[in-house]
Amino acid sequence: MHPIVPRTTTTTRRPPGRVPQRRPQGNAPPRRPYDSPRPPTSDDYPDKCDSSIDAISVIRRELFAFKGKYFFRMNERGPNPDRAVPIRQFWNLRENVDKIDAVYERPDGRIAFFSGKKYWLLNATTPYRGYPRPLTDLGLPSTLTHVDAAMVWGHNGKTYFFSGDQYWRYDEHENSVEQDYPRHIRMWKGVPRDIDAAFQWTDGQTYFFKGRNFWRFNDRLMSVYNQTNDIGQVWFNCPVLRRSYADGHRSSGARWFSLPLSILVSTATFVFVMWW
Repeated sequence: MHPIVPRTTTTTRRPPGRVPQRRPQGNAPPRRPYDSPRPPTSDDYPDKCDSSIDAISVIRRELFAFKGKYFFRMNERGPNPDRAVPIRQFWNLRENVDKIDAVYERPDGRIAFFSGKKYWLLNATTPYRGYPRPLTDLGLPSTLTHVDAAMVWGHNGKTYFFSGDQYWRYDEHENSVEQDYPRHIRMWKGVPRDIDAAFQWTDGQTYFFKGRNFWRFNDRLMSVYNQTNDIGQVWFNCPVLRRSYADGHRSSGARWFSLPLSILVSTATFVFVMWW
Protein backbone atom coordinates (compact mmCIF):
# COMPACT_ATOMS: atom_id res chain seq x y z
CA MET A 1 0.00 0.00 0.00
CA HIS A 2 1.30 3.41 -0.87
CA PRO A 3 1.49 5.87 2.01
CA ILE A 4 -1.20 8.51 2.18
CA VAL A 5 -0.37 12.10 3.09
CA PRO A 6 -2.77 14.87 4.12
CA ARG A 7 -4.78 16.27 1.22
CA THR A 8 -4.11 19.92 0.57
CA THR A 9 -6.42 22.67 -0.61
CA THR A 10 -5.85 24.51 -3.87
CA THR A 11 -4.17 27.32 -1.94
CA THR A 12 -1.78 25.09 -0.04
CA ARG A 13 1.34 23.83 -1.77
CA ARG A 14 4.15 21.81 -0.28
CA PRO A 15 7.66 22.42 -1.57
CA PRO A 16 9.33 19.54 -3.40
CA GLY A 17 11.76 17.30 -1.59
CA ARG A 18 11.88 16.10 1.97
CA VAL A 19 13.59 17.68 4.90
CA PRO A 20 15.48 15.33 7.21
CA GLN A 21 14.15 14.81 10.68
CA ARG A 22 15.34 13.06 13.79
CA ARG A 23 14.77 9.34 13.94
CA PRO A 24 11.95 8.35 16.28
CA GLN A 25 13.21 6.51 19.32
CA GLY A 26 11.93 3.13 20.42
CA ASN A 27 11.10 0.07 18.43
CA ALA A 28 7.35 0.18 18.55
CA PRO A 29 4.46 2.55 19.26
CA PRO A 30 2.83 2.57 22.67
CA ARG A 31 0.77 -0.57 22.91
CA ARG A 32 -2.79 -0.74 24.10
CA PRO A 33 -5.74 -2.44 22.39
CA TYR A 34 -6.40 -0.42 19.24
CA ASP A 35 -10.04 -1.40 19.24
CA SER A 36 -11.90 0.23 22.07
CA PRO A 37 -15.52 0.42 23.19
CA ARG A 38 -17.88 2.80 21.48
CA PRO A 39 -17.28 6.38 22.57
CA PRO A 40 -19.70 7.53 25.26
CA THR A 41 -22.28 10.18 24.60
CA SER A 42 -21.10 13.22 26.50
CA ASP A 43 -21.29 16.99 26.34
CA ASP A 44 -17.49 17.17 26.33
CA TYR A 45 -17.03 14.57 23.58
CA PRO A 46 -15.13 16.32 20.76
CA ASP A 47 -17.06 17.19 17.64
CA LYS A 48 -14.97 15.80 14.82
CA CYS A 49 -16.58 18.22 12.40
CA ASP A 50 -16.17 21.45 14.32
CA SER A 51 -13.22 21.49 16.66
CA SER A 52 -9.81 22.89 17.40
CA ILE A 53 -7.11 20.73 18.95
CA ASP A 54 -5.34 21.02 22.31
CA ALA A 55 -2.14 19.19 21.36
CA ILE A 56 -0.76 17.17 18.48
CA SER A 57 2.42 15.17 18.01
CA VAL A 58 4.02 12.28 16.19
CA ILE A 59 4.77 9.63 18.81
CA ARG A 60 6.46 6.36 17.85
CA ARG A 61 5.63 7.03 14.19
CA GLU A 62 1.94 7.56 14.91
CA LEU A 63 -0.02 10.80 14.96
CA PHE A 64 -1.93 11.67 18.13
CA ALA A 65 -4.32 14.63 18.31
CA PHE A 66 -5.78 15.58 21.70
CA LYS A 67 -9.00 17.43 22.50
CA GLY A 68 -10.40 17.72 26.00
CA LYS A 69 -10.45 14.33 27.73
CA TYR A 70 -10.05 12.47 24.43
CA PHE A 71 -7.57 11.81 21.65
CA PHE A 72 -7.61 10.63 18.05
CA ARG A 73 -4.97 8.20 16.83
CA MET A 74 -3.64 7.08 13.48
CA ASN A 75 -1.11 4.38 12.64
CA GLU A 76 -0.18 2.02 9.81
CA ARG A 77 -3.30 -0.05 10.49
CA GLY A 78 -5.39 2.76 9.11
CA PRO A 79 -7.45 5.74 10.23
CA ASN A 80 -10.31 5.65 12.68
CA PRO A 81 -11.74 9.14 12.26
CA ASP A 82 -15.08 8.33 13.88
CA ARG A 83 -13.67 7.37 17.25
CA ALA A 84 -12.10 9.45 19.96
CA VAL A 85 -10.62 7.49 22.86
CA PRO A 86 -10.61 8.73 26.48
CA ILE A 87 -7.09 9.73 27.48
CA ARG A 88 -7.23 7.76 30.73
CA GLN A 89 -8.18 4.60 28.82
CA PHE A 90 -4.79 4.58 27.08
CA TRP A 91 -2.32 6.76 28.99
CA ASN A 92 -1.74 5.87 32.66
CA LEU A 93 -1.37 9.41 33.96
CA ARG A 94 -2.84 8.23 37.30
CA GLU A 95 -4.76 11.45 37.70
CA ASN A 96 -8.04 12.68 36.31
CA VAL A 97 -6.56 14.86 33.57
CA ASP A 98 -9.24 16.88 31.81
CA LYS A 99 -6.98 18.35 29.14
CA ILE A 100 -3.54 17.84 27.63
CA ASP A 101 -1.93 21.21 26.96
CA ALA A 102 1.11 19.92 25.07
CA VAL A 103 2.89 16.69 24.22
CA TYR A 104 6.06 15.68 22.40
CA GLU A 105 8.48 12.77 22.08
CA ARG A 106 11.91 13.61 23.43
CA PRO A 107 15.13 12.68 21.61
CA ASP A 108 15.68 9.89 24.19
CA GLY A 109 12.32 8.34 23.31
CA ARG A 110 10.50 9.40 26.46
CA ILE A 111 7.12 11.02 25.96
CA ALA A 112 6.41 14.31 27.73
CA PHE A 113 2.85 15.35 28.62
CA PHE A 114 1.90 18.77 29.97
CA SER A 115 -1.31 19.67 31.78
CA GLY A 116 -1.65 22.84 33.83
CA LYS A 117 1.39 23.44 36.02
CA LYS A 118 2.48 19.78 35.88
CA TYR A 119 4.26 17.52 33.44
CA TRP A 120 4.84 13.77 33.09
CA LEU A 121 7.54 11.69 31.43
CA LEU A 122 6.26 8.37 30.13
CA ASN A 123 7.79 5.13 28.97
CA ALA A 124 5.27 4.24 26.27
CA THR A 125 1.96 4.63 28.16
CA THR A 126 3.25 4.48 31.75
CA PRO A 127 4.72 7.43 33.70
CA TYR A 128 8.11 7.08 35.31
CA ARG A 129 8.18 7.00 39.10
CA GLY A 130 7.95 10.41 40.72
CA TYR A 131 5.67 12.01 38.14
CA PRO A 132 3.88 14.34 37.72
CA ARG A 133 6.33 17.10 38.57
CA PRO A 134 5.95 20.90 38.56
CA LEU A 135 6.93 22.91 35.50
CA THR A 136 9.51 24.66 37.65
CA ASP A 137 11.58 21.45 37.58
CA LEU A 138 12.21 22.23 33.92
CA GLY A 139 13.49 25.68 34.76
CA LEU A 140 10.24 27.40 33.78
CA PRO A 141 9.01 30.29 35.96
CA SER A 142 6.70 29.63 38.90
CA THR A 143 4.23 32.16 37.47
CA LEU A 144 3.67 30.03 34.37
CA THR A 145 0.23 28.41 34.53
CA HIS A 146 0.57 26.11 31.51
CA VAL A 147 2.53 25.28 28.37
CA ASP A 148 0.69 25.96 25.11
CA ALA A 149 2.92 23.82 22.91
CA ALA A 150 6.13 21.80 23.04
CA MET A 151 8.19 20.38 20.21
CA VAL A 152 11.62 19.31 19.07
CA TRP A 153 12.32 21.65 16.18
CA GLY A 154 13.73 19.66 13.30
CA HIS A 155 15.68 22.66 12.01
CA ASN A 156 18.22 22.45 14.82
CA GLY A 157 17.16 19.48 16.98
CA LYS A 158 16.42 21.74 19.96
CA THR A 159 13.36 21.54 22.23
CA TYR A 160 11.03 24.54 22.51
CA PHE A 161 8.23 25.39 24.92
CA PHE A 162 5.61 28.04 24.03
CA SER A 163 3.22 29.87 26.35
CA GLY A 164 1.32 33.07 25.65
CA ASP A 165 3.61 35.44 23.77
CA GLN A 166 6.83 33.83 25.00
CA TYR A 167 8.93 30.78 24.26
CA TRP A 168 11.82 28.94 25.88
CA ARG A 169 14.55 26.71 24.49
CA TYR A 170 15.18 23.65 26.62
CA ASP A 171 18.44 21.73 26.95
CA GLU A 172 17.55 18.03 27.06
CA HIS A 173 21.04 17.10 28.29
CA GLU A 174 21.17 19.63 31.13
CA ASN A 175 17.45 19.18 31.88
CA SER A 176 16.97 22.91 32.14
CA VAL A 177 15.87 25.94 30.15
CA GLU A 178 18.78 27.62 28.40
CA GLN A 179 20.07 31.05 29.39
CA ASP A 180 18.68 34.23 27.78
CA TYR A 181 15.15 32.84 27.69
CA PRO A 182 12.23 33.47 27.52
CA ARG A 183 12.05 35.36 24.25
CA HIS A 184 9.11 36.91 22.45
CA ILE A 185 7.22 34.79 19.96
CA ARG A 186 7.62 37.55 17.38
CA MET A 187 10.94 35.85 16.57
CA TRP A 188 8.77 33.22 14.84
CA LYS A 189 7.40 35.68 12.30
CA GLY A 190 3.69 35.28 11.65
CA VAL A 191 3.04 32.79 14.44
CA PRO A 192 0.24 34.10 16.69
CA ARG A 193 0.48 34.25 20.45
CA ASP A 194 -1.45 31.75 22.59
CA ILE A 195 -1.05 28.95 20.06
CA ASP A 196 -2.81 25.64 20.68
CA ALA A 197 -0.15 23.27 19.36
CA ALA A 198 3.05 22.94 17.34
CA PHE A 199 4.93 19.98 15.92
CA GLN A 200 7.04 18.68 13.05
CA TRP A 201 5.16 16.52 10.59
CA THR A 202 6.66 13.66 8.61
CA ASP A 203 7.38 15.92 5.63
CA GLY A 204 9.98 17.66 7.79
CA GLN A 205 7.90 20.83 7.97
CA THR A 206 6.96 22.70 11.15
CA TYR A 207 3.30 23.50 11.80
CA PHE A 208 1.58 25.81 14.30
CA PHE A 209 -2.09 25.51 15.26
CA LYS A 210 -4.60 27.94 16.75
CA GLY A 211 -8.36 27.64 16.73
CA ARG A 212 -9.41 25.79 13.59
CA ASN A 213 -6.49 27.18 11.62
CA PHE A 214 -2.87 26.19 11.13
CA TRP A 215 0.24 27.69 9.59
CA ARG A 216 3.13 26.01 7.81
CA PHE A 217 6.44 27.50 8.90
CA ASN A 218 9.52 28.22 6.80
CA ASP A 219 12.35 27.11 9.07
CA ARG A 220 15.04 28.78 6.98
CA LEU A 221 13.38 32.20 6.75
CA MET A 222 11.89 32.02 10.26
CA SER A 223 8.46 32.98 8.95
CA VAL A 224 5.11 31.37 8.25
CA TYR A 225 4.04 30.86 4.68
CA ASN A 226 1.53 33.52 3.63
CA GLN A 227 -1.69 31.56 3.66
CA THR A 228 -3.75 30.60 6.68
CA ASN A 229 -5.05 27.05 6.32
CA ASP A 230 -8.09 25.29 7.73
CA ILE A 231 -7.25 22.25 9.89
CA GLY A 232 -10.29 20.29 8.79
CA GLN A 233 -9.90 20.77 5.06
CA VAL A 234 -6.18 19.99 4.92
CA TRP A 235 -5.47 17.55 7.76
CA PHE A 236 -8.85 15.87 8.13
CA ASN A 237 -10.04 15.76 4.51
CA CYS A 238 -13.20 17.65 5.40
CA PRO A 239 -15.72 19.47 3.21
CA VAL A 240 -16.11 23.22 3.51
CA LEU A 241 -19.02 24.29 5.69
CA ARG A 242 -20.04 27.80 4.71
CA ARG A 243 -20.08 29.39 8.11
CA SER A 244 -18.10 31.96 10.03
CA TYR A 245 -16.61 31.81 13.50
CA ALA A 246 -15.42 34.39 15.96
CA ASP A 247 -11.74 33.65 16.36
CA GLY A 248 -10.63 36.37 13.98
CA HIS A 249 -9.59 34.02 11.15
CA ARG A 250 -11.01 33.39 7.73
CA SER A 251 -14.38 31.69 7.40
CA SER A 252 -14.28 27.96 6.76
CA GLY A 253 -15.57 24.67 8.07
CA ALA A 254 -13.85 21.79 9.70
CA ARG A 255 -14.25 18.09 10.10
CA TRP A 256 -11.58 15.70 11.35
CA PHE A 257 -9.57 14.14 8.53
CA SER A 258 -8.38 10.64 7.75
CA LEU A 259 -4.92 10.77 9.23
CA PRO A 260 -1.98 9.61 7.08
CA LEU A 261 -1.27 5.90 7.04
CA SER A 262 2.45 5.89 7.65
CA ILE A 263 5.54 7.95 8.39
CA LEU A 264 7.86 9.00 5.58
CA VAL A 265 11.31 8.90 7.16
CA SER A 266 14.16 10.72 5.42
CA THR A 267 17.56 9.07 5.24
CA ALA A 268 19.58 12.27 4.93
CA THR A 269 21.93 13.08 7.79
CA PHE A 270 22.68 16.78 7.62
CA VAL A 271 21.33 19.15 10.28
CA PHE A 272 20.74 22.89 10.10
CA VAL A 273 21.62 25.00 13.11
CA MET A 274 19.59 28.06 14.09
CA TRP A 275 20.24 30.15 17.21
CA TRP A 276 16.74 31.47 17.83
